[in-house]
Amino acid sequence: MMIAPGYAVDGATPPWAALPLWREVHRTMAVTIHHRRRELQALKSLVGLIRERIEALDDLMHGLCAATCHCCRDNCCRRATVWYDFKDLLAFHLGMAPVPGRQLTKATGAPCPHLVSRGCSLTRIQRPFVCTWFICSAQRRILDQWPASRGTFLMNSLKALKDGRNRLENNYIQIVMS
Repeated sequence: MMIAPGYAVDGATPPWAALPLWREVHRTMAVTIHHRRRELQALKSLVGLIRERIEALDDLMHGLCAATCHCCRDNCCRRATVWYDFKDLLAFHLGMAPVPGRQLTKATGAPCPHLVSRGCSLTRIQRPFVCTWFICSAQRRILDQWPASRGTFLMNSLKALKDGRNRLENNYIQIVMS
């Protein structure tokens, strides 16, 4: 059952899971971006803003996870299958973070391979975006106890990030298809 792009209940197969496909999608994106680099320059600025917003949320998201994940009986890092979606790959290629060496994959029933005792071993900008925007019900209860300005900042920032990522994808497609 699909929850959102880049996030599914166990059993889903991530796109580009096979290493040859992963390499081919990245080779194709790199060649396309190289050939259209002048037209795509404005998108690099958008990626910079997306990166800044994600980094600005890191402490808040880390606090939410620290307060909930260690005692969660249905921890999403253990249950869900998460992968890099097209927008993640596009942001990496346009300078947000180094392009990962492979798609996130895991054995059925196993936790995310980046889950370690202290949480995620990836920095926030290296993670699939779904790992930043997904807020579980326990975290929502904590948000309800925060000062309104803090919770509003978080939710508005997540919305702005989703909107920015959508603009990134739409503008990229328009440029490449022109």
